[in-house]
Amino acid sequence: RGHLSAGDMLLLLSSSAPATSRPNILFLMCDSMDGRVVDPSAPLSKLVATPTFDALASDGVNFVRTYASSPQCVPSRASMLSGRRTDQIRAFSNDNGLALSPGGEPDEACVSAYGEAWCRTHGASQALETTLFDELRSGGYEVALFGKVDIGAGVLRRFGPAPTQDGYH
Repeated sequence: RGHLSAGDMLLLLSSSAPATSRPNILFLMCDSMDGRVVDPSAPLSKLVATPTFDALASDGVNFVRTYASSPQCVPSRASMLSGRRTDQIRAFSNDNGLALSPGGEPDEACVSAYGEAWCRTHGASQALETTLFDELRSGGYEVALFGKVDIGAGVLRRFGPAPTQDGYH
């Protein structure tokens, strides 16, 4: 397959330990932020006071050397949360997130923008197997999304309570 699946990502985050000893996961993602701001080893981080982020990073894992697969938010987030490259999921612009959920249900925003037939055809070409959110939930985690999610795949409906935008804008 040649890609890291969301299931593989979950294995990196969790162990076979009982649910009571599993780590809590707070996954923060933002647009257009220079990662050096939250990298304690970077001089730029000394210019901005981020005591809460610093405290979270000191007790957890801080991925400061990461790569975004696209300069646009929808393809980049869809790629990161599906564990696949943008060319594999055919997400090349902010108009084009994940058209189907892993269970095959069309994303509501996709249907509104393009119609159900197009979403089903495009979704089949994307061949989405799972998302990080689905894998976390199947691993026993409670998953709640807040803010701008925009990847498609029906995550607004499936993981609420309050994400504000899906992968078609």
